[in-house]
Amino acid sequence: MVVLVLGLSGCGVSAERELEGAWRVQERFGRPMPEGVTETRTFHADGTLTIARTDMDETHTVRWAIAGEWRLRIDPGDASEAPANDYTYRLDGDTLTIASDQGDTVLVRSR
Repeated sequence: MVVLVLGLSGCGVSAERELEGAWRVQERFGRPMPEGVTETRTFHADGTLTIARTDMDETHTVRWAIAGEWRLRIDPGDASEAPANDYTYRLDGDTLTIASDQGDTVLVRSR
């Protein structure tokens, strides 16, 4: 019986694993993306987050981590003097919403 309980406790998917992969931004800070512009955010298993926009020449890379229950930390690292920020997030199926003081950013999982 103990073996069965221990075996089942490892069946859940971690928050990190749920966020890994590519997400397309539908709304940024509560506003739809500009006409003809797409933004993709890819959460990698190594803790990096790449941000690519069709109206920008470069892809930006920052660090990400789960900072507690429903808390996401984004850290620009050496790429910026900006501090790391923690955001509340929620995941509903293939929709990820990240809340900030500037408004919600809504992303849909890319397939």
